[in-house]
Amino acid sequence: MIIESEQASPCGIRGQLERDGHHRDDDTGNHVLRVGRYAAVIAQRMGYPEHRLRILEQAARLHDIGKSEIPDTILFKPGRLTPDEYALMQEHCAIGRRMIDPLSGNDWSLLRKHPDVSQNLRRICSCPVRQLAAMIAQTHHEYWNGNGYPLKLKGEAIPLEGRIVAVADVFDALSSRRPYKQPFPLSKCLEILWQQRGIQFDPAVIDAFLGCSAEIARIRTQFMDNPDCAGRAAHKRQPARLRNTAVSSATAHELRQVCVVSGLALPLPVTCE
Repeated sequence: MIIESEQASPCGIRGQLERDGHHRDDDTGNHVLRVGRYAAVIAQRMGYPEHRLRILEQAARLHDIGKSEIPDTILFKPGRLTPDEYALMQEHCAIGRRMIDPLSGNDWSLLRKHPDVSQNLRRICSCPVRQLAAMIAQTHHEYWNGNGYPLKLKGEAIPLEGRIVAVADVFDALSSRRPYKQPFPLSKCLEILWQQRGIQFDPAVIDAFLGCSAEIARIRTQFMDNPDCAGRAAHKRQPARLRNTAVSSATAHELRQVCVVSGLALPLPVTCE
């Protein structure tokens, strides 16, 4: 799969990615790149329209933009959040939506009555990437069983793109270092996702994710965080095309093992080079 993600994006979204897309809780900035790539790969596996894959990848990279308004004491806290802190953290979804597309339905009605004043603003805020990014920011923490946040949406009431990014984001959180944890082994990450199939995650999205696990592993390797480059790396762009990085024999073994442990009926297309 090839995603031309570094081309100039419409409606100035790339500029917003540069300013806000690399969050303070992300050591190198590669988190947003990985989540975008994962989302595009999963979506392609599910038959998502090819002409919208690049839009989805770019929009997915803004999923956590609202965290830029969350205090460092919460983002960097090494221990468990208090109920009040967790409630504040949950606000990043609505904050992100407002940051990306701050206009409500009533606002749009007013703007339509005054086109001479707001042509440029309307063009920017009606951009497909921006619209999709706002929706993803709002819905990527909703649960398939309705127990997520902030809207308590359930099942297919959650937009497909939000369901896809939910899986991509959690996988990256599990497989990456965070202030409160070390990265989990790949087999453990996949096992956790499988256990949440039909609970937190859309079963069809999990099946698609597992079906392209080898490509997911390649993306993880390509955009792996380098602690020595923290800070500066957040502003460096990786090559636009996905490299055909071979999956190591150890990774392939982990992928096969998680199939056995979880009793997956879905075969994982793992190849080693």
